[in-house]
Amino acid sequence: MSIDTYDTQAIVRPGASAHYNLDWIERLAREVASSGGATVTRKPARPSGEMVCLSKDGVELRIYYDDAPHVAQECDEIADDYEAPCRGSTARFELNGTDLDLVLVNEHLLICERMKQTGDFVFFSGQNGLIFEDET
Repeated sequence: MSIDTYDTQAIVRPGASAHYNLDWIERLAREVASSGGATVTRKPARPSGEMVCLSKDGVELRIYYDDAPHVAQECDEIADDYEAPCRGSTARFELNGTDLDLVLVNEHLLICERMKQTGDFVFFSGQNGLIFEDET
């Protein structure tokens, strides 16, 4: 059994100020990784598409972009269950990976902080519910 250390969904708010996709998050990941010694690559994702991976000391932080039809329904459920401002959202980034030694914790936090600064994301964790919301 693996533990998903990061388990973070960055849900793109309806009416976001920019167009977000895998290219956008790859640029952000490269900026963040450049100061911490992590490498960034694109890899195939299952069942299809690609993901961005930050790697360091054998640990990976995987970032997926998802705008499949089920995302809208799941975002509406999160809005209902957690009173989150994501009703009508149709896309999200998923950040996950097993990192028991917290090798990439700073990179994860920096990516989330930079995304939060845009004002275009709602952060959710299946383990913890809404995250970073009390800081706004």
